[in-house]
Amino acid sequence: MHFRRVMLCFLGMALLGQGPAPTVPPPSSEATRKVDPARLEISPKGRVKIPSVGPREKKELVYTFTNISPAPIALRALDLAPGVTVDGPALRQPLLAGASATLTMTLDPTDWVGVQRRNVRLKTDDPHQGEYYLPVEMTVRPDLTVDGERKGFGEVKSHETPQLKFLFTRETGDPTQVRLVSKLPDYLECELEVVKNTTELRLSLHPDKIAPGVSLGLETLQIETNAPHQPKFMLYVDWKLTHGVEATPARVVFLEPNQSSLSLQLKRRDGKTIAIEKLTVDGEGFRVTQAPKGAAKTLRLRVHRKATQETKAILCIQFKGLDEILKVPLAYLPGK
Repeated sequence: MHFRRVMLCFLGMALLGQGPAPTVPPPSSEATRKVDPARLEISPKGRVKIPSVGPREKKELVYTFTNISPAPIALRALDLAPGVTVDGPALRQPLLAGASATLTMTLDPTDWVGVQRRNVRLKTDDPHQGEYYLPVEMTVRPDLTVDGERKGFGEVKSHETPQLKFLFTRETGDPTQVRLVSKLPDYLECELEVVKNTTELRLSLHPDKIAPGVSLGLETLQIETNAPHQPKFMLYVDWKLTHGVEATPARVVFLEPNQSSLSLQLKRRDGKTIAIEKLTVDGEGFRVTQAPKGAAKTLRLRVHRKATQETKAILCIQFKGLDEILKVPLAYLPGK
């Protein structure tokens, strides 16, 4: 018992020597401040979407604020996004209990393009009220547009000279400058004509300047303009050249030294019979065996190589009753 009393006395002295227990500071007023339920109703609610706005077309949105509380409340606008202004009775004087007032938001899309999101923040004179937001989304149309970025001539016959157009239109009506900066091949011709706020870019295709054996093409046109937000355009033009008589293959190419002859098939597109009137080789190193005389739906020629080193030539075939002269490239490209 004596030992137990001594231990309890010692423990009590030790606890007294530790001093008072630490105190936890009370939470700040900022942390304990509560936000009361909203005292204002806003119409329209949520994010307002404007699907299409011109490059300088100002839009106005009217909001109605209704005081659903029993006491007056005043509104003021905080920081505003670029191109946004707000004004109206709802900002000029407090709203009495149960009263309504309007606020007009004006959106100026100048110097903007594409999808734009704006948000107006509003605060009241009630410290227990949170902030009110007016979110808006609008799509600003580009000032300068083209009626299509890819167009085609379609199937073109060798005697035709087709045209196609790209139309550039500037919505603001400002003077437009359109310039082709990429170099065109010889068989494409370009013209530019301005009519009011529309610029017409015309392309002409000249099949007689297309290299023999080439039947398909995809051209890339780089365009520069003076529109500040649409300074460049990339346009694409495709074409397909057709002949009255088709050669298979379109080019006769020898790649191996041990190849001495290759076959060439000729067939009319409309399925009718054909007959060769004249056959010549423009160049050296090749000889062509004449097809059997007479008309047939399919003719076969044999191209013989005489060249011993790299060379190229053109086989020219004229058909009876057809004005077109078919040109087939011949080549010996050893080791390629």
